[in-house]
Amino acid sequence: MACPAAAEAQAPAPADSGGAAFGEPLLGAEPAALHGRMTTIKGSRPDAAGKQVTVQRLVPDAGWQTLGSVPADATGAFALPWRAADVGRYPLRTLVDGQAPAQAQTASSAPDQPELVVYRPVKATWYGPGFFGNKTACGQRLRKGTRGVAHRTLPCGSVVEVTYGGKTVQATVIDRGPFRAGVHYDLTQATARDIGFDGLQTIGVLTVSRPAVPVQRKRR
Repeated sequence: MACPAAAEAQAPAPADSGGAAFGEPLLGAEPAALHGRMTTIKGSRPDAAGKQVTVQRLVPDAGWQTLGSVPADATGAFALPWRAADVGRYPLRTLVDGQAPAQAQTASSAPDQPELVVYRPVKATWYGPGFFGNKTACGQRLRKGTRGVAHRTLPCGSVVEVTYGGKTVQATVIDRGPFRAGVHYDLTQATARDIGFDGLQTIGVLTVSRPAVPVQRKRR
């Protein structure tokens, strides 16, 4: 999940301003952050060598919130352990030695700004063989290459982001199920293959979108 961090100001800021005149740092969570579990937010700021780095996330309607502070090593690299809270997608930024940034950016003003994505951990299974060629509960013909998921209540056509083993894909709700107690998602064979999922395991899921108009099941 590590990704290039964008500047924290619209224009390059002096190194002592807390802005991003520090080149091309990396900032991201490893492994994928699952709600309620420990993750590590790793980064690198050459201007932070030997200094204290504070990591913040932007929470809608609440502003920038501090996740914690940690000393950077002699190269400016740092690693902040954090127990993931609040499922969702949050822009990230770093401050050095508590200095305020010259200008806070939002995701809309900085498309390449790094993000922290916190997924909901759920149990999942996968299906496919024996059902290929049949129509799903949402009216789609299931094929070997069909990427999708089954869920009991999410509207047909909803898009979810699924992560497992360091791999992430987006898939559409195309079917109903699973109907096994304690299991919340059933991945199609193609979806399971794309993320290296091979059985009853915990995956991370984040709902990306729901259809504005519910998708109606097609009549046979």
